[in-house]
Amino acid sequence: MARAETVVAWEVHDSGIGIAPENLAKIFDAFQQADSGIDRRFGGTGLGLAISREIALLLGGDLGVVSTYGEGSIFTLYLPEHPSSSDSNTTPLRLSRSEILSAVDLEDDRALLLNEESEGEAQEERRAVLMIEDDEKFGAILLEMARERGFAGVVTGDGREAIALARRFDPVAITLDLRLPNTSGWAVLDQLKHDPQLAPIPVHVISVEDAGQRGRVAGALTVLTKPVDAEQLQGAFDSMQAFVDRPLQRLLIVEDDEAMRSALSELLDGDDVELEVVPDAEQALAEVGERGYDCAVIDLGLPGLGGLELLEQLRERAPQLPIVVYTGRELGEDEQVSLRELADALVLKDASGPGRLLAQTSLYLHRPQDSLSQEHLELLRNEGDDASLAGRRILLVDDDVRNIYALTSALEPSGLDVLFAENGREALELLDEEQGVELIVMDVMMPEMDGLEATRRIRRDPRFAELPILTLTAKAMAGDREACLEAGASDYVTKPVDAAHLLSLIRVYLNR
Repeated sequence: MARAETVVAWEVHDSGIGIAPENLAKIFDAFQQADSGIDRRFGGTGLGLAISREIALLLGGDLGVVSTYGEGSIFTLYLPEHPSSSDSNTTPLRLSRSEILSAVDLEDDRALLLNEESEGEAQEERRAVLMIEDDEKFGAILLEMARERGFAGVVTGDGREAIALARRFDPVAITLDLRLPNTSGWAVLDQLKHDPQLAPIPVHVISVEDAGQRGRVAGALTVLTKPVDAEQLQGAFDSMQAFVDRPLQRLLIVEDDEAMRSALSELLDGDDVELEVVPDAEQALAEVGERGYDCAVIDLGLPGLGGLELLEQLRERAPQLPIVVYTGRELGEDEQVSLRELADALVLKDASGPGRLLAQTSLYLHRPQDSLSQEHLELLRNEGDDASLAGRRILLVDDDVRNIYALTSALEPSGLDVLFAENGREALELLDEEQGVELIVMDVMMPEMDGLEATRRIRRDPRFAELPILTLTAKAMAGDREACLEAGASDYVTKPVDAAHLLSLIRVYLNR
């Protein structure tokens, strides 16, 4: 702005409590509080002033303030009347080279990948594997095994950084630990599988948590439970290598109706899929015995050996095989219980069935969207990623109306029914008045009753002992996560809130 010949200034008068001289220099930093207690009377700066000043600087201007404590403040926005082209920057936000390199705990291959990226197409394309693992020793083992297979390895223990690294390096495979220090690995897996760019990347879960069928349902290609030995890890990398080197994914369809077989073939076929369609369970078992498949679609009403018996035998022969049951039959309670144990997804043959079936098989086959036709993409858009959230009721508790508006705007398009309260006391009253609240998103720093105390009181009520509570805090300091979990929170999210990450956590806890 100092280079501008003339400037335009806008003044905004704030009649609030004002700012003490010793705090004036700090108000453009993110999340500064004049009253630092978690049950404060007055709010702080949040991100608004920090973002406003950054925008002003990007436009070649500045943002200033004068204030008298107890009387109010005057904020002034200065912008050049005739900005030069260099005064603005419209480059999309992404991890910079320095940010990527500064996050390294192990000496992995990210610097090599960045150097090859900067040197352009003259370099041979190197295939990367992203390893999301906070145990440094185990991460080093995975890195060594990846290099032995000719992959370049990138290791991170930060689940939220992992998403940005996946977008930057476009790995051919990802290994994922579910027990991460700053977020749930389940939320990371969910976010990966709901991002069109990242969803086709095969994810191999390696964790002390027994993921089993839940991991397959969420879209993981393989699941291993720690502790694992060298042979198991070699098997995981064999699976990774085979998936990368194989141009087609194999899909088995078991359907006795000829017209339906034809319709399913047309719906699910593609240049990236090898279809095998059989009319009965006996042929299905023979196929699985002869060669491996990446997914199976099975009708329950089969001649001879029934659908449930087929599922039981398939689970014994191919425990990692994702199975989608596609049926028009009305199911009894016992059948539904059995299907939850044996199948990874259940899709009914109704009006929306083809879209849901395409979505489920695309998830398990890791199909990129550019391999699908426009008709298929339209079916997926109509189905929507968040059909499981439609009509689910959650409670958002935050004293800042701007946060309520921003989060509600981000969550409601998924079909969630969002209620809100402005402090912990209101949240308790609303829980007594409203029925069907399935999850709470709870800010920690609020007036009257803070989020930690509200969480404690909610947990004392037997009705809400299992109600998922996700706490939000701007502090992001050591011990915050432990304090939230000790108060009874199910999980913890730091501000500024990544809406996609929060939505992933909500999906994880609502669909457990």
